Amino acid sequence: MTLYDVDPVRSSVNVSGKSSLHPMHGTARSACLSGTIEATVAAGAVDLSCPTRGRVEFPVAQLSFGNSLYDRELPKRLDTRRYPLIVVELTAAAGAGESRMRLDLDLTFHGVTRHFSEDVSVVVGGGGGGSHGDSGTLVISGRHSFDVRDFDVQPPKILGLSVKPDFDVEVELVARAQA
Repeated sequence: MTLYDVDPVRSSVNVSGKSSLHPMHGTARSACLSGTIEATVAAGAVDLSCPTRGRVEFPVAQLSFGNSLYDRELPKRLDTRRYPLIVVELTAAAGAGESRMRLDLDLTFHGVTRHFSEDVSVVVGGGGGGSHGDSGTLVISGRHSFDVRDFDVQPPKILGLSVKPDFDVEVELVARAQA
């Protein structure tokens, strides 16, 4: 089993939602993802016959929608002092086709933990001229839709503007094997 560290510079989180006026797009303000993934790699793929675990953290305050109204309201609405992190823990992994995995995940956000499953792309980097580096690299990409009300968050209504409760979260984790 190899321990991989999430590369905060090369990893990304993108959030998309809608308001009554226009679409909303949020991103991480800086390289702020952290975490580890434990996996066994054999023949250029993750060996799912061995346990696979992981934990990734994201500081909520680092999310920016590029709109001062949203960015001022977000820390208040999400109570970032009390709940500073979004934490995702990998509880199980199974095959879902070539370079695809079905991940069972626990997401803790705003003090509430919810379980969900999602199919993701998993690429073991290297050799083939991929853009993500050497064979000691994992690239995990996926997207999931969330209703923030499931996490006891009520979408804001500000000055006649209402934010819809559904958000799409797209993540690309780049993790490098520890030396």
